[in-house]
Amino acid sequence: MDSNEEILLLALLIKRRYRRLRGKRMYWVDPILETRETHSHYFTLFVELRRYENTFLNYFGMSIASFDELYRILKKSLKRQNTQLRSSISSEDRLMITIRAFPDSISKVDHRQRLSKEYIASFLVPPMLMAQKWDKSSILSS
Repeated sequence: MDSNEEILLLALLIKRRYRRLRGKRMYWVDPILETRETHSHYFTLFVELRRYENTFLNYFGMSIASFDELYRILKKSLKRQNTQLRSSISSEDRLMITIRAFPDSISKVDHRQRLSKEYIASFLVPPMLMAQKWDKSSILSS
């Protein structure tokens, strides 16, 4: 057996062991996450918060007008395409999750939003990027 065959065999054994240790998935989507459309904060709380300026301010740390302005600036960069398998998360929901994820931990946000930690981490807008875009737009508008 030459070295290429040994390497290939070793890689195959490692892959097989990894699969065995990882185990089989019990389901494609966690049942808790499937109820996102009816139970997440975006679909339940966000609409309510927008009715009360002070409560919105306490929850997000910014006024409704500031949130709307930030959303207007970041909307295009937060938008994602729907696929045949699932609908994408709205850009407004992404912004809300991002704002809430930094004072809280991602593990607190994931259950409230009914999304996996990995998925939330994949699209979080870094606060520095948000600040840069915010500053650029205020400079351009003045």
